[in-house]
Amino acid sequence: VFFDKTGTITDKFMKVSTTWFKDENAKNVFFSLEKNSEHPLAKSFVKSCQDCKELKVENFKVHFGFGISGNVEGKDYILGSEEFLKQYNVNLDEHLKNLRDKAIENGEIVTFLSDKKQVLGFVSFSQSIRPEAKLAVDALKSLNIEVGVLTGDTQHFANVLKKELGIEDVRANLLPEDKLKAIEEEKAKGKVVAMVGDGINDAPALTAADIGIAMGCGTDLTRESASISLISDDLRKIPLVIILSRKVKRVIYTNIFWAFIYNIIGMGLAVSGHLNPVFAALAMVLSSVFVIGNSLRVKSY
Repeated sequence: VFFDKTGTITDKFMKVSTTWFKDENAKNVFFSLEKNSEHPLAKSFVKSCQDCKELKVENFKVHFGFGISGNVEGKDYILGSEEFLKQYNVNLDEHLKNLRDKAIENGEIVTFLSDKKQVLGFVSFSQSIRPEAKLAVDALKSLNIEVGVLTGDTQHFANVLKKELGIEDVRANLLPEDKLKAIEEEKAKGKVVAMVGDGINDAPALTAADIGIAMGCGTDLTRESASISLISDDLRKIPLVIILSRKVKRVIYTNIFWAFIYNIIGMGLAVSGHLNPVFAALAMVLSSVFVIGNSLRVKSY
């Protein structure tokens, strides 16, 4: 089972830690672009910014694994990671580098706003691991299931996950296509792979996995890409899903086995002339009652 990190292993909403904007307009542009995004970081910033003014956004576009872009009041902007800035040869000055380095040391996620010429805004988000995450990981391990994390975040926070949750296979600095590749590699080894995510960047990985599991807080695209959609975003539901599916599978096999035995015996008696029509009708009713009764055992998982 592979987990996404942001909004899945970590809390749905993150806390805005550090902000810097060139001017008030840059702050409003940042807010307006984020208002159009479904990413957990965007929702966290929008929720925290009470004094921001929403501006009209046109040509809004999601760049998977990098960020978002759009035209605000006739001017093009990009908002996202430092790698996104590099695509337009936008460099950071010493002040921004210091802000970035300090945020990364604290295990925070950093985002930048740019007009494709210079950086106009910087926001970092502090993140905390869900309190039930350790219980969910331990439960999966007790079921003899390998656990891994695929994240686009830095190696620093990946090391925090290893220490806090005891997950050895934590892969950091991944783009959506890298997550896809990781899943394909595990499938090529003959493993059955599940992917758990909630973000728009997880959609390709959820589709590629044998079992895609969308958390309750997931985006519409994520839910469309998943095999299983959980109403709740409680990570403890993941091992419960697997326990329930195993129980259902055993019940199905039991029903099939007894149905075949039951009918083979019945056909043998009918062919030999030893099956009374009234008893045959009663036997069919009892067969259905048995199947329903056996299936109700699933409720006790």
